[in-house]
Amino acid sequence: MENNVVTADNYALELDLRRSSLNRLKRHLSITKSSIEYGRKKILFQEVDALRYGIMQVYVNGIKTSRVFEIRIKDKIGQNIRITFSSELGINKRKIEDTYNLILDALWYAVTGKMVDKYYDQLQKGKTIQIANCEITPHGIGFKFGLFIKKPYFLTWDKALMVADRGYLVIRSKDKKRICKRLPLMRTWNAVVLHSLLSWLWKEGRAYNLSKQHKPYQA
Repeated sequence: MENNVVTADNYALELDLRRSSLNRLKRHLSITKSSIEYGRKKILFQEVDALRYGIMQVYVNGIKTSRVFEIRIKDKIGQNIRITFSSELGINKRKIEDTYNLILDALWYAVTGKMVDKYYDQLQKGKTIQIANCEITPHGIGFKFGLFIKKPYFLTWDKALMVADRGYLVIRSKDKKRICKRLPLMRTWNAVVLHSLLSWLWKEGRAYNLSKQHKPYQA
């Protein structure tokens, strides 16, 4: 590892990663201001269409044996890079967690944060956007819900709640708690982007100010 701190001005990373402590094979990860390269695949950040990441706990006979860290990035033509590594039985646990967070920090400056900014700009212009099977407008968020027949629901900002817990992003109605959208962060493309966007919107009343700037919502 060449550096262990990333900033908005310097988020380049050069890492040699092993999938597990039992695997001697190393793969090189390179993140620059313009691209990410891992193994034999390279994706330009300007071509990135979606990403997802998360941590999975692995249990054997009820006993936690390892944690799997996974990061995936996909470009506009469907090529994707999958970065995965694990910690077994607590070996190098802190070091592996730090490596995972370091990669996410670099990706935030390189692509994730820029995607959030792009979507926010579109909302400010009054546009409707689609992220992670949800529809976001200046007035709130819509999704389909139902056990057998999925019906569309729309929640204005004052009627919506967001919770991120145990690897899921959950968006639910304040009034009808059974109505909700559960998105597994590790398996849903751009759910992490949606999480960051909604967090940004709900800070300092941005979502409510956004709604006031556009024509009143009509159900």
